[in-house]
Amino acid sequence: MKSVQTNIHILAAALAIGGSLGFAMVAQEAQARDRDNDDRDEVEVVGPVESLKGTCPDLSFTVKGETIITDEQTEFDDGTCDSIRNGDRVEIEGRIEDGRLVADEVDLE
Repeated sequence: MKSVQTNIHILAAALAIGGSLGFAMVAQEAQARDRDNDDRDEVEVVGPVESLKGTCPDLSFTVKGETIITDEQTEFDDGTCDSIRNGDRVEIEGRIEDGRLVADEVDLE
């Protein structure tokens, strides 16, 4: 009887370890796939600037209903942060954070 209980404990320990290792391997694979698809989080919006607020480098405005924010890391092409005006046509590349598009790059067209 004692050997049966010992075998059950060994089997339970093996399943627990194997299950944990299997879960860890699945989690590592998911992380690797996520790193491979980093650009899926990138967003691009093109259109006129509306509802411009703030001071450089921290601007907030909308393009086609999408709230855009800029910060000290935003790069500006064909203009500067100070040159953006309501009605300017822009191309924004960035990522969504807290429901807003944080602009990595603003191209004034």
